[in-house]
Amino acid sequence: MQGRNDAKALPSMVSLSSGGLDVWPLLLNAEKYTLKKGRDGSPVANAGLVGVRVLGYLLIELWEKRNRLPGNPYLDVLKRIQACKSIRDLCALGVDFRGNLLQLYSEQSCPHFLSRAWQRDPPPFEQVVANAFDEEEAEDRGTMSTQILARDGFRCVLTGLADVTSILAGFVDLPPSGRVIPSTSTQCTHILSVINEIGDDCVLPDLSWLGIEKEINEITGGEAGGCCNTITMSIQLHLQFNEFELWLEEVPGQANTYQVSSCYELVLRQDVFHGRPPPAFEMTIDPRFKQECDAQGIPYSLPDPRLIALHGVIARVGRKSGAAEQQDAINRVLEGGGSISSRDYSNYTA
Repeated sequence: MQGRNDAKALPSMVSLSSGGLDVWPLLLNAEKYTLKKGRDGSPVANAGLVGVRVLGYLLIELWEKRNRLPGNPYLDVLKRIQACKSIRDLCALGVDFRGNLLQLYSEQSCPHFLSRAWQRDPPPFEQVVANAFDEEEAEDRGTMSTQILARDGFRCVLTGLADVTSILAGFVDLPPSGRVIPSTSTQCTHILSVINEIGDDCVLPDLSWLGIEKEINEITGGEAGGCCNTITMSIQLHLQFNEFELWLEEVPGQANTYQVSSCYELVLRQDVFHGRPPPAFEMTIDPRFKQECDAQGIPYSLPDPRLIALHGVIARVGRKSGAAEQQDAINRVLEGGGSISSRDYSNYTA
């Protein structure tokens, strides 16, 4: 939804801890200062303003979701804000946090789970479950994270649509009538990841700015592509998930049940959702996959709800603060073959 104005002013009244309420007037004053300083330009091109709003909305979100997140990131962020001695310090901290947050904003996509070659020569199901392919075979066949695809029943988890290549490879049971079933092309979606410096693989992000790197490593085992940090999604939903246009909200009192949420009504009414907001859905492990994993002694799990909640926090802060809109603006210029002057770029980034 590039081109939309997502940024919202910080609310004057908030529900936070006593320490959070103490620093809130400072954040409001910093917001006023940065608005005045950038009055001649677009608010989205005002890095200091966006940074202050990142801090404010981050406090709100981390406090609200404090019982669903790994560690205690709210306390860590609050201590960083309390250590600021001036508005200038707050702005600098906010710009730093904005940059860290946008490391998780990505237009990168993982390859299709299954290459067209699988239609002609599909491997045995047990090999798909074990993801047991050597490097050359994996590159040739596009066998990235086949274990996750099998766990999710060869379907997009958010819509229930079957993966089209998996149908052609014979991994999806078809109705006896031979009726065509709704399908989509799926990809492996990392809940939290960044592209590594080489640019050819996804790794876990550095979350030291939230003070929870230890907890994230304990949950994931230090691997971005494990079961707890991956979900099968259609290509379009994957892109929107990566760009903070949609996220998943856990339904209270219902384990592993989620609602697709977005700041854009059009996202919730797109064709893949049949033109209406999608119903809540339960994440489950495919019974055939579970049976095969138990037989082979392969560990497995559903996506971790704490990681899903953290992605939601980051996505909402990215959109409400205007940080994601800044990145959208930069991407539009670069994709159009344009360039950004060092002066303009500093407005967005420093």
